[in-house]
Parts: sequence; structure tokens; C-alpha cells
Amino acid sequence: MPPKKFKSVTITEEMYNRLKEYMDEINSEYGYKKYRSIAQLVEDAIDYYIRNMRKRH
Repeated sequence: MPPKKFKSVTITEEMYNRLKEYMDEINSEYGYKKYRSIAQLVEDAIDYYIRNMRKRH
């Protein structure tokens, strides 16, 4: 069970591994942990997507 005020989302292991690899690349480029978790990366990606899609409509 996730903590209060949180929901869980299930993704494939393949997608998780792709996200982890991408997160490691970004963190390496920045020289620090820009993303501390897959959850943070996914939240930022979804937020970015929603903001850009709203501009198009």
C-alpha cells in the first residue's frame, strides 16, 4: 500500500529499466541527482506532457 495521499501505478519491467537508464544519464550529465527516484522522473515527465498538450488545444 502506498502512503496516504499517494497512488501506485504499475509499469512493465522493461519500461522501468528504460526510465532508470535515462534517469542515470540525466543525473550524470547534471553531476548530481536531479532525479532521486523513478517516481519523481515520471511526475516531471507527465507534468511536462500535460502543460505542452494544453498549449496545443
